[in-house]
Order: sequence, then C-alpha cells, then structure tokens
Amino acid sequence: MGYFVPDKDAVQTAVMSAEVAVHYKAQKKPLYDGLLELFEAYVYYKEYLQSITL
Repeated sequence: MGYFVPDKDAVQTAVMSAEVAVHYKAQKKPLYDGLLELFEAYVYYKEYLQSITL
C-alpha cells in the first residue's frame, strides 16, 4: 500500500483485506482463523479496577 489517498479509505481497507486474505491462503489457513489469531494477539486485554472508599 504505497500511495495514500485521504478520501478513499474504503478502497484502502478493501485492498489491505485482500492482501491479508492472500497471506493466510498461502499459509493454507482460512481468513477467519487468521483474524482470530490477530484478535488474540492484539485486541483482547484484561482490565483491573480497584475502588477504595474512605
């Protein structure tokens, strides 16, 4: 994705999605499994909140 066109975000997203799909197809994995791997690595997080009342 070399060129940046600010008003064509949907086109850039489609191209990047196609590149990701080709990457996982080369690894003989479905795109869905590849996306789950990405979510496990970068999206899920654990949050902790501790309230102290005086």
